[in-house]
Amino acid sequence: MSSTKKLDLRGIVLPVALLNCNRSVSQLEAHECLEIIIHDPDAADVLVRIIERSQDRTVHRVRMGGEYRIKIGPVSHKNSNSTHGKADQL
Repeated sequence: MSSTKKLDLRGIVLPVALLNCNRSVSQLEAHECLEIIIHDPDAADVLVRIIERSQDRTVHRVRMGGEYRIKIGPVSHKNSNSTHGKADQL
């Protein structure tokens, strides 16, 4: 069973947001997910590109109003070819 942690980066500038995200992702257990909330569209794009390069995480991005929600989760090994590292396009 997976659990979801949340990271609120609204109002955080890009370099600090990347550092906070990196720290949070590196602390995730294999079964855990991380949901990031961020306002800056450029920061959201950068975060998604970085996570897409990961070999063990999937990423899903949704725009809700004036913010982005980025969900980083474990790769399902039985479906890893279809979901690995692909972010939804907005």
